[in-house]
Amino acid sequence: MIDKRIIEALKSNLDIGYSAIYERIKKVRESKGFTISKEQAAALLASENGIDISKYLKQDELSELRKLQTQVPPIIKKVVHKQVIPQSKIIRLNSGLEIQDPLLPVKTSSKAIEMAEVYVYIYIFENSVRNVISLVLSKKYGTD
Repeated sequence: MIDKRIIEALKSNLDIGYSAIYERIKKVRESKGFTISKEQAAALLASENGIDISKYLKQDELSELRKLQTQVPPIIKKVVHKQVIPQSKIIRLNSGLEIQDPLLPVKTSSKAIEMAEVYVYIYIFENSVRNVISLVLSKKYGTD
């Protein structure tokens, strides 16, 4: 149990409420990777805020706290959701062309294959219309 005198000293020194003090104690514990007790975290917090903790702790508790203060904080690894990297897909067109694409969904890839056949007809139609328009305009108005 945290010494109430340390809590009162923190409350007085920091001019904050009890819930804020306990929240800060929790953050101290978190920064140490939860390897220290609430009592040790409260004493560390008090010490960091200029409170003479030697008034409240026994000699062995003080020496243990000194060790904690000089320790390098542990590296806290947060679990990050693993991202699934899609495997590379090869899109094979009827013309023999192969395209490697790891990002497109299968549905989009299959639509691309379907549309590749239609593209030839659209390309030919578009260019034919353009040539007809160009021929008609050049006969009527000349090449300029």
